[in-house]
Amino acid sequence: MRKPVFYLDLDRTIFRTDQIAKFFPVLERLYPENSAIRTAYEARESYHVFPHLEEGDRKTYYYDLTSQLEQAGLDARQVFSQLHDTELSDGRFEYDGAEELVQILKARGEVKILTYGEEVYQKFKASLCPSLLGLEVITTVELKVKYLNEHSTARDWIIDDKIINGIRTGMHALHILHDTSKPAQTHSLTEVAELIRVAVPLHVGK
Repeated sequence: MRKPVFYLDLDRTIFRTDQIAKFFPVLERLYPENSAIRTAYEARESYHVFPHLEEGDRKTYYYDLTSQLEQAGLDARQVFSQLHDTELSDGRFEYDGAEELVQILKARGEVKILTYGEEVYQKFKASLCPSLLGLEVITTVELKVKYLNEHSTARDWIIDDKIINGIRTGMHALHILHDTSKPAQTHSLTEVAELIRVAVPLHVGK
């Protein structure tokens, strides 16, 4: 029997997206002569991309830092490589409990990252999370429900900070918000790990 696949969202689930301001002082340190980099954080909203406006969705967007760097005259892949070689890759961007969760999921099935946004930037953010090393990172700018309904089975799981409606019957969707003042099924990766530990016996992944 096929092992379940556990799809993990990246932003605000594993990765501390609210901390990306920490990128920019390091960028300035690496590129002190680049005037566009000095104002990049303040200009970031100009690089918010809303792909679903034609469907009337004015809320769903992603931040295209790759394009912002390219428009500043830089090679984005090279920049991300240099950023990765700094203190930013020491694990500060992943939420507590990420390593334990990934190990629990691996013991029960296959683990993949399913993240919404521009591919190069999203994969860079994933690379800053030591607990995700070696995992497949799937990026999409379509709604995740479309990807999941095309590629998942009823035994699979999606763990995300957004409520995903319309997924195939039998698939498990687990809602996490790290902000404990807001309602969600879980409020930490430790809670997610404990729920999975109980819900998915080890033999299921054999």
